[in-house]
Amino acid sequence: MPLTLTTGHVLLRTVPLLVFALVGCSHVADGLDPVVGQLNRYQQARSAGNWQAITDEAPVSDCQPVLEGCAKLYAIYGEANQHLAFASLAPNAFCPPPGANGRLNTAVASYSKSEQLGDASLTPAGKVSLKNLQAQALYCLAENASSIEQGKVFVRQSAEQATALSRADALFWQAMSQLYLARPGAGNDAQRCAAARSADEAARAAQRLGVNSEQSQTLDRVSHDADQLHHLIIGCTE
Repeated sequence: MPLTLTTGHVLLRTVPLLVFALVGCSHVADGLDPVVGQLNRYQQARSAGNWQAITDEAPVSDCQPVLEGCAKLYAIYGEANQHLAFASLAPNAFCPPPGANGRLNTAVASYSKSEQLGDASLTPAGKVSLKNLQAQALYCLAENASSIEQGKVFVRQSAEQATALSRADALFWQAMSQLYLARPGAGNDAQRCAAARSADEAARAAQRLGVNSEQSQTLDRVSHDADQLHHLIIGCTE
């Protein structure tokens, strides 16, 4: 059986809430512009915690690069899908089950679309928050992948998105990604050994820089699992 993270603490359970800071208030009447109208409805549904209402109404087709509000529209749509994906999270689980993959894929695609549109409706801090959400969604797609090769693609994309985060958060996702790449079937013994060492090093470095308590507990488990792998992989303890 592949060795997987066994932490009893859910990874960033509240990450889908990070984008709250992205959304300002708009008082323009819905009828003036389809983008503004939909953005108003999204924000009202979001304030009410009605994520389903957001996902039931896909972003309008009027969106195009630099059209004000479109980047925020796709950001909220992605966040809503990710929020609903994590609603199916089992107690003490790290990621939602494979049945949530559709929503996770939609979230990732929406964040990418938000970045492509590139209007000024998202603040720099908001864009960083999207990177964190995207890193989480991609990592969970890796965990739920039908093959280790497919999972490796997702986990590397997760680590790539995380490079835009703070150093501590980037190291957090690097540790997670490297632990994934150290599991059986992810490479030869030398590659897996190097990944296990990198996971432990990144986990310890993130701890030194300072992370929240939930991340710290998760990183403790990463180091524990990486140490186990050192002893299981042939030649890794030399």
